[in-house]
Amino acid sequence: MNTKIMDRLLNSYDSHKFFEEYWTEKALLISGNGRRNFSDLFSWSKLNYLLNFTDLDDSDIHLIVGGKLKPVKEFKTNEVLAQIRVMQLLQKGATLRLNSIHTRVPEIAEFVSELGYEIGYNRINVNMYCSWPNQVGSTSHYDPRDVFILQIEGSKKWNIFQPTIKYPIAQESALDTPPKDPYLTCTLEPGDVLYIPRGHWHYPIGTDRESVHLTIGIKVAAGIDLMEWLLNELRHKEEWRKSFPVKINTSSQDIEKSIQNLMGQLVDYISERDIPSDFIDYTMGLERSNRYSLPYQVGLNILPDGIDTVFRRDKWLRTRISVINENEFLIKVGAKDINLQGVPHSFVKNLFTEDSFTANDIWQWSLGLDWESDIIPIITHLVMEGIIFVEHSEDN
Repeated sequence: MNTKIMDRLLNSYDSHKFFEEYWTEKALLISGNGRRNFSDLFSWSKLNYLLNFTDLDDSDIHLIVGGKLKPVKEFKTNEVLAQIRVMQLLQKGATLRLNSIHTRVPEIAEFVSELGYEIGYNRINVNMYCSWPNQVGSTSHYDPRDVFILQIEGSKKWNIFQPTIKYPIAQESALDTPPKDPYLTCTLEPGDVLYIPRGHWHYPIGTDRESVHLTIGIKVAAGIDLMEWLLNELRHKEEWRKSFPVKINTSSQDIEKSIQNLMGQLVDYISERDIPSDFIDYTMGLERSNRYSLPYQVGLNILPDGIDTVFRRDKWLRTRISVINENEFLIKVGAKDINLQGVPHSFVKNLFTEDSFTANDIWQWSLGLDWESDIIPIITHLVMEGIIFVEHSEDN
């Protein structure tokens, strides 16, 4: 399997060793050796563009002042005064945080999609932090996600401590205090990457230079997620919503009998379903896709270049193909379920193998089908469902 993004993060570090010895267990500094950078993902110019020309709302911007996270809305009496107040705090040493910038920067969105495809999970969030020389950032804390820190500009010192709770989940609060001594202290330079497992306490300290870094948080499904999914599945069943007998009108034995009844039904329910496969389908449904491609997705001008129209596929969405019969297929792409009828296996195979192709290619994969009555409706259906996307030079 292609692991281009993970290989880029790990640089020359052995990926098998990383996942066996460090993933979820121990922090690791991965040096760029001064020979790589992440300027294609983010830069000062991209930061200024986001601040000046995009409509960032209150949930997008936070400041870290005196080690405490403060939303911009605390300073927002009106737009002009808020900007003045934010700049004043930055000039006094506050750290700027932009949340979820993978939803606003196309290069980061592509990076995240490819990374999610490689590791099999797409619940990934990217925040940006900008801080100033010799300033202390956030206080010591731990995250409920595994984190990769990518140093973009300047430098930043980090202290990493052992966890006080193993594999914390998002609902837990950090009530403990971190161990006294860090097990890893390091300074990141541009192109360096720091991996921090979830639950490991950490905090940054400014150096004599400013710093811009990206924090990539990865939420990998765990056993508790499986149980929460199963609980939501059972909510649709009447017998699981029904109240137990009220004790005032019955005995404890009746309540125990109701519980045993449900336990028996649960065993039957699990044995009758392919739980692993269904849960994987559920996680696939959490994957992001390109949501809009207008005017094509409303069914207009699907073939702007006629038979030479170029299409692309969202190659970073996982696909599952089920054969219904010789010419019928059920295809799951991310959260979408598509039924394709009257197409040969060669069509389906090529459609989900090639990243880019033309309308003529689709016709060649579907020998025996008519262009007007078969091929054009199939292409229209795939475009409108967001399975393939029109590539047209005038759109760029």
